[in-house]
Amino acid sequence: MEEQNVPKEVKDHYEKAQIAVDRKNYTYAIELLTHAINIKPDFARARQLLRMAEVKLLEKHPPGFLKRIINFVYSCFHTFIAMFNETKGNYHDAIAIYEDILRNDPKNGLVLLKLGILLKLEGMEESAMVTLESAVEQAKNSAAGYGLLGELHSNLGNYERARQCFKKVLQIKPTDHAAERGLKNLDALTTIDKSFDKTKQNLNIREITE
Repeated sequence: MEEQNVPKEVKDHYEKAQIAVDRKNYTYAIELLTHAINIKPDFARARQLLRMAEVKLLEKHPPGFLKRIINFVYSCFHTFIAMFNETKGNYHDAIAIYEDILRNDPKNGLVLLKLGILLKLEGMEESAMVTLESAVEQAKNSAAGYGLLGELHSNLGNYERARQCFKKVLQIKPTDHAAERGLKNLDALTTIDKSFDKTKQNLNIREITE
């Protein structure tokens, strides 16, 4: 499981960030949560709260026209740099760049998608999942985002949410064979789980009656 052995320092930062968010002190919360995931990159709850705090700060202090233009140019330029790092296999650096972009552009669906993909490649499935949930919230017609989410939820045993994601992919892209396979695999997994539960129940009954 991710998030095991979370250092006390990281837990303290997270708890203080929760209080800061409740008090609408989003800047301080972002500072705390950024420090937390720098120490513990697979702390999914911290990353999830960070994404929320960034959006809340943006909504509390929406940028003017000129600032939006600057943020757009900054995002495009640094996305290119991050993608270059990806091609070189420098995933750690690319993740850091995407996180930096999201500070000022937290609703950037493309950056959220690419960050989620890298987190998945780095083996941080829960962190990837919460990031991709943010991605599809911003890019509601992203078949790629929903497809990856379906895979992650399926891997983590969240079969109902996985099914919703694969069905959403097929709404956007009806000929997506990967989503079709995902739904078939879910049917098989659900059948296996039901059989296992039934067998376990029968064994428990037998133990009680003996």
